[in-house]
Amino acid sequence: LLEMFEGIMQVEAIAGDNRLGGEDFTYAILKDCLAENKLDQQVLPAEIEASLYKKIEMIKKELSPTTPQQFEFILDEKEYIYQLTEERFRSICQPLLAKLRAPIIRVLNDSGIKLDEIDRIILIGGATKSTTIRSFVSKLLGKLPFTQINPDEAVGVGATIQSALKENKEMLEEMILTDVCGHTLGVNTSRFMENDYRDGYFSPIIERNTTVPVSKIQTFCTVYDNQQAIVFDIYQGENRLVKDNLKIGSVEIKMPKVPKGEPVDVRFTYDHDGILEVIVTVPRTKKTNRIVIENTPGQLSQIEIENRLKKLESLKIHPLDRAETRLLLARAERLYAESIGEKREYIQYLIGNFEAVLRKQDEKETCKASSELNKLLNKLEENFQL
Repeated sequence: LLEMFEGIMQVEAIAGDNRLGGEDFTYAILKDCLAENKLDQQVLPAEIEASLYKKIEMIKKELSPTTPQQFEFILDEKEYIYQLTEERFRSICQPLLAKLRAPIIRVLNDSGIKLDEIDRIILIGGATKSTTIRSFVSKLLGKLPFTQINPDEAVGVGATIQSALKENKEMLEEMILTDVCGHTLGVNTSRFMENDYRDGYFSPIIERNTTVPVSKIQTFCTVYDNQQAIVFDIYQGENRLVKDNLKIGSVEIKMPKVPKGEPVDVRFTYDHDGILEVIVTVPRTKKTNRIVIENTPGQLSQIEIENRLKKLESLKIHPLDRAETRLLLARAERLYAESIGEKREYIQYLIGNFEAVLRKQDEKETCKASSELNKLLNKLEENFQL
């Protein structure tokens, strides 16, 4: 989902299924064609199968509610005919349409956007030319898709703009495009269950659809006395157990010989080029260990990676430690001290809510909460003026 205002195009949330695309619809038609003509795909010559794929792609593009499509092909000197109507295509593709529903629902839930807040639905990609898919989206979202753009060209235009923005092209200096993290990133941790610690649980640090670049820190603790080291396995995914997610790296840190419960800080910093920096720090000893994981290894040089991460240093300051945040909290504390009764309780409530938002380390929520608290403090300060 995208939101655009004053030259800023903001990605609110993304979702998808990398096992669902136009080829899946083509393959569904192929299976139906072979079943209709009582043919076995396992013994189908490769050249005939390739020819069928080409014919199916053609009729798929020309299919409409009023114009059925058909083609003929010859196998072992016997002619076969296959006819496809819009109704039959819809029936064939029901399992695929059911899979299409899940990412749409997920992206709406993740973004927090309601259906009546959506102005336009824009479909891109060749498969969205199908009236079946457009009809499905219309019924699901209760709004007709915007079809005044070429869905094939839109893919190329979008990729070009994204590339130009990443390269800081001057022609796009008045446009800003924010992106989000497509998958949740976290570490493998242990949990105390049935009088013992059990390994293999996924602890998210950067949730999916967090605006990037982003830097977040979480504190974990040792689970045994005199524990010599902690290994943090890094995972990408959405599942509760790490075995169901994708392991993308690992980092180890030596620990001092102290009783269990010793804190260890883990900071994830992620940028829009898919570079993930993981820094593990032991506060007691100040020792750190670090790993950098690339989404596309080899695309950037080590110097380029370090330069990009250096630009994100400001993000590594916790929202509670920022100068503007401390100033805002100091104003609130002063007003608390100057107040009594219900007004004092109200200010305490405001401070508590604000600090809770800051601890989430969500940049978008932090900015919104700071703005709201500032407005409320302004109103309270006006009441103190003579």
